[in-house]
Amino acid sequence: MAAASAASFPGATEHWFDYCGASVYQADVDLLRPGQWLNDIVITFAVDYVSHELAPDRTSWRFCHPPVSAIARFEDDPEDLRHSLFSLRLESRDVALFPVNDNPFGHVAGGTHWSLLVFRRRDPEGPRFLHFDSRAGSNAAVAKDLAGRLAKIVCPDRFSPVSVVEAACPQQNNSSDCGVFTVLVAEALGTGATDEAIAAIPGTAGAAHRRTLLARCEEMRRKTAAAKD
Repeated sequence: MAAASAASFPGATEHWFDYCGASVYQADVDLLRPGQWLNDIVITFAVDYVSHELAPDRTSWRFCHPPVSAIARFEDDPEDLRHSLFSLRLESRDVALFPVNDNPFGHVAGGTHWSLLVFRRRDPEGPRFLHFDSRAGSNAAVAKDLAGRLAKIVCPDRFSPVSVVEAACPQQNNSSDCGVFTVLVAEALGTGATDEAIAAIPGTAGAAHRRTLLARCEEMRRKTAAAKD
């Protein structure tokens, strides 16, 4: 869901650390408090952490940042989209993960819900997208539209449509943990969890994963401070 304003908390502009594609500030870390909605920065850090720290051997996978999904949703020219996403080499990835936000505007921050769209090239049912939504059905239309736009990028030589399946997903037990479950499912997939194991994750897991994400931010902050000494 949409994040609180950076000015909502004291010291919001204090820089914590840079990590791969994310420059993280106090305001972003404050969104890991209970009841807050995660923003693009926190989700970018979370998926990059999975990619580099927890699943570095997943070389045929691509953990995409939220802006990649936004570009795909709002770029109407297929050739421009292909050019914009060329460096990701999505056509050669066995698995690609895309955080999905229902923001209806491509040029301003916003939105009310996060979910995860996953492309699997070697799925037993054939190449297809799976959509993991912690508030079942909320982002189904957005995810289906995004998958339709991405299909020709991930499977450029395929003539038949690439299916989109609503996957069994743990359901959040509040109104604010959609982003937490988005990155929790991405992490579970990246570290080898089966679809059945993901479906069995309890709705209470969001609170614990917030603490995990906060601990990782604190770890990165300590490493950044130590590197400056």
